[in-house]
Amino acid sequence: MHSPAAAPAAAPLAAAPFTRALAALTLVALALRAVRLGAQSFWIDEVLTYGWIQEIDKNGFGTLLGNIHGPLYTAVVWLVSRGSHSEAWLRMPSLVAGVAAVPALGILARAVWGARAGLVAAALLTVSPFALYYSQECRNYSFSILFAIWTLHAAWRFQAAASARRGAWVVLAELGGILSNLNGLFFTVGLGLWGLWNLRRNRRALQVWCLAHVVLGVLLVPYAWEITHQVRPERLVGVETNFGEKTPLRGATTLHPLALAYTAFAFASGYSLGPTLEDLRAHPGGIAAPQYWPVLLLVVVGFGVPLVCGVWRERRGRDLLLVPALVTAGWTLWVAATNVKPFNVRYLSVGFPAFVLLAAAGSQWMDRRWRTVVWAAALAASLWSSANYLLVPRYGRDDARGAVQYVAQHAAPQDAIVQLSLTATMRHYYTALGSRPVHPPPAATEDFAAAVNYFKALVPGDGVVWYVECRPLGIDPKGLLCKALQSRAAAQERHSFVGVTVYRFALRPV
Repeated sequence: MHSPAAAPAAAPLAAAPFTRALAALTLVALALRAVRLGAQSFWIDEVLTYGWIQEIDKNGFGTLLGNIHGPLYTAVVWLVSRGSHSEAWLRMPSLVAGVAAVPALGILARAVWGARAGLVAAALLTVSPFALYYSQECRNYSFSILFAIWTLHAAWRFQAAASARRGAWVVLAELGGILSNLNGLFFTVGLGLWGLWNLRRNRRALQVWCLAHVVLGVLLVPYAWEITHQVRPERLVGVETNFGEKTPLRGATTLHPLALAYTAFAFASGYSLGPTLEDLRAHPGGIAAPQYWPVLLLVVVGFGVPLVCGVWRERRGRDLLLVPALVTAGWTLWVAATNVKPFNVRYLSVGFPAFVLLAAAGSQWMDRRWRTVVWAAALAASLWSSANYLLVPRYGRDDARGAVQYVAQHAAPQDAIVQLSLTATMRHYYTALGSRPVHPPPAATEDFAAAVNYFKALVPGDGVVWYVECRPLGIDPKGLLCKALQSRAAAQERHSFVGVTVYRFALRPV
């Protein structure tokens, strides 16, 4: 990034056209994000967000200090829930944040590189399927993206002319990011390191920068105190999960060599271009299969080439964009490598604005003909993926709602209902089931005999078992539970929903 003092002199001349174009892009972003907002089921993590509404109703806002997944976002969802508990309504805060991110990114890019770069960055974000996905999810990642943009802008302005007021804006933006998701903390650490290095020759600016982050640390003390009671070393070795004191909570690492490459692919084209998420869970390297090479080529041309150009062109001043993102990536990779938590693209969402900014900047420095090709490829990949997400069911979220409703309509009162990975979701969508849906204990998936014995104890005689299975690879990768039921089945039915399979087994007596 160039020196803040070198912001384009021509920018004021383009203020009115820029504002009108940015407003138009914002309206398009609103329209795209509002389409089918409540059409897809809540998935597992969204139901966890929903659970905090009841927690606040029962125990008050003080419980938010123990919310490791974003107390600020949760508080906003609680406020919105006063109007309705529908999927569309509870996803509204994410939609608003996703729409607000478009002008915020455009204004930041304009301040750095000029009006055209601002509009290109805003346009890329407008049609981004990655941004669309999180703008339609009742989780905090849309907030994370928005606060990452605001934090970068606040830091850019501080570097241009350090002052206590601008330092306060940095602190507020960082605080909002951290209270939206803990990845904001790692982003803030990276930004803090950037500031210490880049402001080292400006003593007054460095002092204000350090003081601002001391204030931030003080503000975070109550939250940090509660969080340290949740993130304890013994949780990482399974003391509280019955897996044994020396066994890691999640077993062997799930980190794949293509993790960062896939992150860049997802930033560019979301989760709905090429293999589905369910395909990738089964075969993590599936994105590199030959049938997806045309898709990869489209993404490389539309995003990869301009991204490389942007990084190369800005190689002497790119640190504000890259240092916070790289620190977050490094921490996330370490956590995944040690398997404290599985790797997931969304944990790097705070780096998404830097990705878009550098791709937008890189494209504007190309020859006009190449620029046209790049923009066409980026638009094609974005719209294709967005259409898949909105209209092609297999690219959508797990359809727990459809699966649970089917069971609720067809299960008899005496039938046993067993579910895998859907405890909270089943209770959310069909409360009449009450405590009936049971989740097998870890011991039931140790081997085939253990699975058989589990169901013998659950249904010793002839009866019906409904088995609702979601994401079995993490809990029952060999399918032992299903095989045990099949070994006793006199008859069976299978019904498929997106990401969820419902089995009905009529069992023979033991």
